[in-house]
Amino acid sequence: MGSVGQDFECSRCTHCNVIEQQLWRDLFEEPAWHYDLDRAVREALGLNGKVPILAASRLRDMYADAFSVTLDLEMIRSGDDRPIAEVDLAATGKGKVILCEAKSSDVLANSARD
Repeated sequence: MGSVGQDFECSRCTHCNVIEQQLWRDLFEEPAWHYDLDRAVREALGLNGKVPILAASRLRDMYADAFSVTLDLEMIRSGDDRPIAEVDLAATGKGKVILCEAKSSDVLANSARD
C-alpha cells in the first residue's frame, strides 16, 4: 500500500489512476485486491523464460565468488547490420566465459550438421 497510496501509475501505459470510492462497482464494499506478476515476468514465463532463469541460477551456484550474467544477446560482425548468432545466456565466473543456448526440449537441431 505504501507504493500505491491514494493513486498509482500503471507500469505499462503510465496512466495515473486514482482510488476513489465512487468508482467502485459496489459503493459500500471495498473491491477485492488482486495480485499478479509484472507483465514482463508473465510474458517471459509464457515464452519458456524459466529455462535461462534456472540455468543462470545453477551457474550462479557453481561460480558464486565472481559471477555476472546477461540474457538474450545478438552477435554482430563489425561492419554488418544483421546479427550472425544469438545467445540466450552469457555468464562469466571464475575467469570463464559461458555461453548457453536455452531450450525447453532436448533437441538442439534437426541434424548433426545443424
